[in-house]
Amino acid sequence: VTPSAWTSTFKAAQISLSSLAYDTANGVMELSNNAFASAAGTKSYISTNSATRYLQTISGAHQWSTAPSGSAGAAISFTQTMTLDASGNLGIGTTAPTRKLSVVGSGVATYINVNSGDNTSLTGLLFGGTTNPSYGQVIYDNTGNSMRFLTAGAEAARLDSSGNLGLGTSLPGFRLDVNGASNFSGTLRISATSGNNVIQSFLQTGVAEWTIGQRANQNFVFNNGGNFAGSDLLTLSTSGNLGLGVAPSAWSGTFKSIQAG
Repeated sequence: VTPSAWTSTFKAAQISLSSLAYDTANGVMELSNNAFASAAGTKSYISTNSATRYLQTISGAHQWSTAPSGSAGAAISFTQTMTLDASGNLGIGTTAPTRKLSVVGSGVATYINVNSGDNTSLTGLLFGGTTNPSYGQVIYDNTGNSMRFLTAGAEAARLDSSGNLGLGTSLPGFRLDVNGASNFSGTLRISATSGNNVIQSFLQTGVAEWTIGQRANQNFVFNNGGNFAGSDLLTLSTSGNLGLGVAPSAWSGTFKSIQAG
């Protein structure tokens, strides 16, 4: 092929639309497709099509750029899409990566996709140091559709396909299922939609389960069964009357009573 009219500061080897060139003025090696240096600081399309470019700078950085389709001979406006700097930081969507991997979007939703290539294998991210390179893990189980969170190499939490979160258990049976001592600082709010019971259960495995909570009629009760399956041993009505073993009657608003049954 007859080479394009490269500017004098470039020395290029061109095969059809592809070129390997050296910028003698800036010490940059360039591998490009459908682009040539028509003048200092200006790149032009060889043919009417899109263009790509890879640069290796004298400072040790690597740069990848793309350009949309343009007319033959027209000036190219490249967009630098990926950068590997001399420190080993890789940037996607940024020309100045500050971490080993920096991903920057363009004002729209930005995602990183990790795909196992099938519907059964695990996918995830591993974290750690020299001695323990994978002590921290975030793993997605394609088979069970659950998320696992590992610390110090052991599973610490699991979010299952039903939206149940287990802390200290890999088989959560409730929205929050905690196995082990727990502490809450501040407000703990338990709610339900109108017309449903709001409960908190206490279970000693294999022995008994107790429930405290608010019934759909808004009375607050202590029940000696799981999920209000036992008897209401204490009931506090919305009017402030207390029943022991019985729901308090509808006393007049001028009375406050303790009623046993």
